[in-house]
Parts: sequence; C-alpha cells; structure tokens
Amino acid sequence: MKSKKTKLKDKKLHLKNTRTILKKESEISVDRKLYLKNIRIKKFVILFSQIAILVGFIAIWEILGDLEIIDTFIMSQPSRILNTFMNLTSNDLLMHIAVTTYETVVGFLIGTVLRNNNCNYFVVVRLFICNF
Repeated sequence: MKSKKTKLKDKKLHLKNTRTILKKESEISVDRKLYLKNIRIKKFVILFSQIAILVGFIAIWEILGDLEIIDTFIMSQPSRILNTFMNLTSNDLLMHIAVTTYETVVGFLIGTVLRNNNCNYFVVVRLFICNF
C-alpha cells in the first residue's frame, strides 16, 4: 500500500499535470488571434456600412422632398412622419397600440391553444377590461 505522503504527492502531481494540459488547451495561437481580430473588424465594418446606408437613404429622401423632386403628398418626408408620430403620441396613441397588440397576441395564443387541443367549439373570451 501507498503511504499518505505518496498518495498526496500523486494527487499533487496529477493536479499539476491537469493544470498544464488545460493551460495548453486554452492558449490561442497568434494566427488564431489575428483571425478572430479580422472577424471582429469585418463585423464592425458591415454594421457601420448598414447604418451608413440607412442614414444616407433617409437623408437623401429628406433632401429630395425639400427640393420637391419627389411628391411629398405621396411619399412624405421623414421629418413630417416623425412630427406626425410625435403629435399622435401626445394623444395616447402608444397606449392604444399596446392594448391592440396585447389583445391580438392573447387572442392568437388562445386560438392556437384551443385549435391544437382539437376543440371545435366557439369560446367567447373578454380579453381586456378598459374604461373607454
């Protein structure tokens, strides 16, 4: 049989070997680091390009509307759309949108659950009680 000191030395050696193996596995080569850095740069460039295209499109749309190259009655302008939205939100538009969205989602879920349970009968459910 092994003595306690020998067992303790074996455990320490095993632990040291395990740490060495894990350390070697976690090390990343220089080429891998460069590859990951290039991927991050490409993702940033793509995201920046997408945002720039969106901002450019909205800017060109606004400028063409100001210069009356496009008919603003048919195609409006981003600034007018934003102003109209801000005016409507002061009249509780967002609350009405939230209520309608809630009722739609709950109705869809109830209809899906009832249909999946093969219930072929009609159920009337009052989804939301409000003081309108």
